[in-house]
Amino acid sequence: MFYRQMVADAQQLLVDLKKSSKEWVAFDTETTGLHLKADKPFLITLTFDDQSRSIEVGKWHPAVLQEVFNELKNFKYVVGHNIKFDLHMLENIGVKYSANNLTDTMILARLALDTDEVFTLALKSLATKYIDGAAADDQKVVKSALLRIKKSTTIQEPTYKDVYEHDEYRQAMIEYAYNDTEITLQLAKKLIDVVYARKQEDTLKLENALILPLFRMERVGLKVDREYLTERKKFFEEYISGKRAELHKLTGETFNVGQHKNIKEWFNKNGIQLASSDDSAMEYVIKTAEDLPKTVAKIIQELRSLEKWYSTYIVRMLEKSEFDGRAYTQFNANSAITGRLSSDFHQFPKYALLNEQGEEMFHPRRMVIPTKNGYETLAFLDYSQIELRVQANYTYEISGGDLNMCRAYMPHQCVDANGVVFDPLLHKNEITTKSWFTQESGKVWKPTDLHSATTKEAFPEVDESSDEFKKLRGLGKATNFAKNYGATKNALIEQFGFEESIAIKLDKAYYQAFPKILDYQNLVRKIYYQRGYVKNMYSRRYYMTDKRFVYRLYNYLVQGSCADMLKSKIIEIDNLLLPYKSRFQMNIHDELSFEIYEGEEFLVNKIKEIMENVPRMIIPVVAELETTQTNWEDKE
Repeated sequence: MFYRQMVADAQQLLVDLKKSSKEWVAFDTETTGLHLKADKPFLITLTFDDQSRSIEVGKWHPAVLQEVFNELKNFKYVVGHNIKFDLHMLENIGVKYSANNLTDTMILARLALDTDEVFTLALKSLATKYIDGAAADDQKVVKSALLRIKKSTTIQEPTYKDVYEHDEYRQAMIEYAYNDTEITLQLAKKLIDVVYARKQEDTLKLENALILPLFRMERVGLKVDREYLTERKKFFEEYISGKRAELHKLTGETFNVGQHKNIKEWFNKNGIQLASSDDSAMEYVIKTAEDLPKTVAKIIQELRSLEKWYSTYIVRMLEKSEFDGRAYTQFNANSAITGRLSSDFHQFPKYALLNEQGEEMFHPRRMVIPTKNGYETLAFLDYSQIELRVQANYTYEISGGDLNMCRAYMPHQCVDANGVVFDPLLHKNEITTKSWFTQESGKVWKPTDLHSATTKEAFPEVDESSDEFKKLRGLGKATNFAKNYGATKNALIEQFGFEESIAIKLDKAYYQAFPKILDYQNLVRKIYYQRGYVKNMYSRRYYMTDKRFVYRLYNYLVQGSCADMLKSKIIEIDNLLLPYKSRFQMNIHDELSFEIYEGEEFLVNKIKEIMENVPRMIIPVVAELETTQTNWEDKE
């Protein structure tokens, strides 16, 4: 049971904090909304030892709040649930926190849960499962209060602050806030025991050290070309309106492209029986039908793309950048089982949306521009084929290296003109500075085209220089990436629509082209059956209870090693940038982007060196550099 108190005296809170055990303290902010820069906290709760305190922000001077949070630096662990968000809220009222004693219940949960335990990392869900089945009841009370306020007042979208300021619901809001920090603290203490029992201390340290670098990245955000978006918004609205009118004229109906029942009925009336009206059904009509049905299917497909791009990229980014011309997002380091970073910026398409004439209608990356005022350059460093490189590295460590896969990145089992066998530890810097020759044929080594290697094994009768082979290479490429994710023959059929005979050929060809990947997969299975877990290059463990899904571990190790590699580099680069004005801008998959300040261009090469210096990798790691002074689309 916790002793709870609304704090009226800052000095008393400081006394209590100083007298505490200095082990664990949880804190949380109740805020006016979810915008990382625009919103602010109105209530802060802290829980430590067996007591909880709450602070009404408006009654405290920022300097006093700063003093309180300075005292938190003396604790072993400062924990929150999505603690980066709370750091943003503190910063928005002038309170800074930069000590490296932060952790997060989402980090702890991810490291404590099994990989096949499908479970949301939401605080109340975790608490309901691991602490108290009634842990979410207080949340229901607050949500009910929000609905009643909306119905009984003129407030269109009430916030938690409205609940707090309403006399009838104020106590419920306070109870909710207290429960959050108390649950967070209990959950953290319970989960960390599992993390340590699973010997995940190093991974926990990595994830904890990543909190502040990601927080700093999130505060930078993206500078958005709102003028371009506004112009494209008007264009799309007119173009979509015209296409809808054309569709209605052709069909004599007024359905929209999301009304699947109406669409099916129209096609049925026009002689085409469809089980559904999804995109695959429209593709079928386009391929098999003629005249009016084919035209209608094309317009439906086009409208679906237009409406999706309009809402997802144009309207959403205009809304996101309305506050100060920048778009902000949170980077989630723990949502993916593998450890991969994710955010709602990860889905920016690389290519433009084109009309039927091949003209560019809109490019999402065109909207991202340099900040200016000294930040004239955007620099992008992208790990080249990092997943395949990590896969190759595993084959090297396990069985001396798969010939084709390793030769894609270095002259594996090749010799120089003096007959000296290539050793990646000795000759890494000589890969491109001198000629290397294959031992089996004496030919000059050229990097293996991995996708062609699979294609050649699957279709040996097809001339490699032919247009047909170039088309088939796309199947080989799709197979390579899918197999790297642990895909089976059936998965190739389901994912890509391959005919069974083609899927069988490609599945077999993959292992013929890269036979030592089987050694890797067999060893993963063997270790799992011996231990109940496997661990990646950075010692992150993946536990699994359901043996049906062991094949997923092949990919978890590769993806997880890529994830932890990138995370460790973000921490290292963040430390490099701290004394400078240049700053992180964004992460998308294996790419990091930066706003480079004038006069600090030398940092780009230093960043590249950091990213490519990966002692855990025998296979060379390459970070490809592109820059722009106009917009993201124009980088080169």
